[in-house]
Amino acid sequence: MKKALMFGLFLGIMIFAVHALTAEAAVDVKSGIGGTVTWRAEPGSALAAGAEIVRVRTLTGEVAAARAEEDCSVSEMLVSVGDDITAGQVVARLKKQDE
Repeated sequence: MKKALMFGLFLGIMIFAVHALTAEAAVDVKSGIGGTVTWRAEPGSALAAGAEIVRVRTLTGEVAAARAEEDCSVSEMLVSVGDDITAGQVVARLKKQDE
């Protein structure tokens, strides 16, 4: 019984390790400010560090709600133009560029 339990534990750890090493590291991006989305980057597009990911309209005008912290590509956009978003809301998932 102990051997079967140890084997199962070992197998589970190995499966987790393989998944962790092979999975693409998607990074969630949160909005720094709330407002109505006026523009968003398209999924699949490459972004340089500092590039806008989402732009919103606020009471004082249009501003970037989220920017890329490093070179990356957009794997998924979670908001659309016209959506109202809040500060701290996850708006996109990015894939880091290979070095």
